[in-house]
Formats: sequence, C-alpha cells, structure tokens
Amino acid sequence: MKRFAPTLRYFLRNSSELETTYAKRIENDILKYVKKLEKEKQPPTVRDLSRYLTKVDVGRIKESVVDMVRVGLLQEQKSSHGTRYTSVGEE
Repeated sequence: MKRFAPTLRYFLRNSSELETTYAKRIENDILKYVKKLEKEKQPPTVRDLSRYLTKVDVGRIKESVVDMVRVGLLQEQKSSHGTRYTSVGEE
C-alpha cells in the first residue's frame, strides 16, 4: 500500500489544478461557440450549447454560463422563447 501513497498524494495535490484547466477549457469552448452562432444566425441557449458540447454535462454547462454572466464574459437576453447568451467585449 505504501507504493501507491506518493501517487495518491500527487493526485490530491494537483486535482484542483486539473479542475481549473478543465473549467477554463469549457469556458473557452462556450465563448467560441457563442461567437460563432452570433455571426451565423442567433445567439445560443443553454440547450444549443449542450448540443455542441456533447461530452460535457448540461448541469456543468449551466454552471459555467451562469459564472460567465456573473463575471461579465457573457450577457443574458431573456425572451418569451428562453434565455439566449451573447458575448461581451471588443470586436
């Protein structure tokens, strides 16, 4: 059991680092797709994002989008058909 202890310690020490890089990658993918859809047709909903990011859980996408709105990377547009998200920034 002792030979696995260093590996376990390494994983526990670096798991938060791995989690932040994964979250950053999801945020980057969301921003890229939001900008793409803004140019092509209309801003996406969370459902549209979940169709594009098939390997990411819908709950995780919702959390990321809410965090990005709170930070100011995305802007909400509420309508009778749902909430659409647009990118904020210089273009």
